[in-house]
Amino acid sequence: MKTFRIWGYALNLAIMVFFLAACDGGGGGSSSGITQPSSATPQATATTLSGTVADGYLQGARVFLDRNGNRQYDSGEPMAISGEGGVFTLSINPGEGDRYSVVAEVIAGITIDEDNGLPVADSYVLEAPPGRWQFVSPLSTLVTLKLQKNPAMTIGDAEVEVKRKLFGDPPAISLAADYIALKADFAYGDEARRMHNAAQVVASLMGSLRSEISNNLAGAEVADQQRLVAYLVSDEILRRGNMIGSAVDKSVEVPTIISVVKEEIDVQSLNRDRLDLYAAIIAQNPQVWDMEPPQIQQQSIADGAVVAVDAVISLDFDKALDPASIATDAISVRRVGGSAVPGVINYNASLKQLRFIPNQMLFTYSDYEVVVSARLADHFGNRSSRDSSWRFSTTFDLTPPPLADIDPE
Repeated sequence: MKTFRIWGYALNLAIMVFFLAACDGGGGGSSSGITQPSSATPQATATTLSGTVADGYLQGARVFLDRNGNRQYDSGEPMAISGEGGVFTLSINPGEGDRYSVVAEVIAGITIDEDNGLPVADSYVLEAPPGRWQFVSPLSTLVTLKLQKNPAMTIGDAEVEVKRKLFGDPPAISLAADYIALKADFAYGDEARRMHNAAQVVASLMGSLRSEISNNLAGAEVADQQRLVAYLVSDEILRRGNMIGSAVDKSVEVPTIISVVKEEIDVQSLNRDRLDLYAAIIAQNPQVWDMEPPQIQQQSIADGAVVAVDAVISLDFDKALDPASIATDAISVRRVGGSAVPGVINYNASLKQLRFIPNQMLFTYSDYEVVVSARLADHFGNRSSRDSSWRFSTTFDLTPPPLADIDPE
């Protein structure tokens, strides 16, 4: 294995030398090659910062100080290529490490993941918040993006939020810690392994979802929309954070977790319309980031319930719905194996409650399916990627009216 890694690293260095020789300073940062850093950084007052880039440790990632915040390497920005063990060193001006994020471009076919000694399949971008350049990983990236989307948050708040989303039982280890090195620690080894597994899943999703977005844009380059893409991908991942965390806790194989999570994501919805929606929200400069679709908090009929034939279906949402998104089929009910149930849709904005009132009694001892339309949206245009549905059954338990009290005389 050691011989293989040395050979792979040598091949990687040869490829990088080729790119460095072919590029003259560059600018704008294409994700398909590596550009020679400019000598514009003043050397007389320069200092250095060193760190590690990882999913597993990543060799051949392009690491740079992102002075203009565009997530692309630009001429004049301090840049280095990560070496064995994912180590990098940047020559910077004093104080810059606390002002700017460190970004690592992981390049398909070039960057080698030391977890398996193979080049990564899809390109993606990793980040660390200003002042936390020591370990750049998928987990530090989620924290960085959470901070950027919620400017009122502290780093500590953002880390707690990401832990809450990603792990059912949050690890005590900081998400800025080198989880690979900590796996050998007796006290923190188990938690570090959980974090490493989660990071592997997140990294794979970052690469594959970014690739899907590019495909949905008909091959258009996504580099000029790095911010939109990064926000969209991170939201999709954190929305499935509980799936990732629970699978990691149960020691499910990482490829299986990735496959299951991807099945839950409607990749066709990662399109131009979604990016335009993100651009519109960013333009509003919100203090609290909210790109979550409306979620059902409570429903009058649960999945598998047995109810009376005069039942009414009501759904309480966690946020207000846009009335324009409420169509006549916002909630539809159909008898299994039979016809649709006619009814009326009623929305109470103050209660955030949507109701379906059947026009007739349901059949007794029958099975019904409820479908809630994915077209329901909040006032920002956030909507689910697919319809939701469940089933219930009916019984006959109507109580007859009380008999009249008749005087026998």
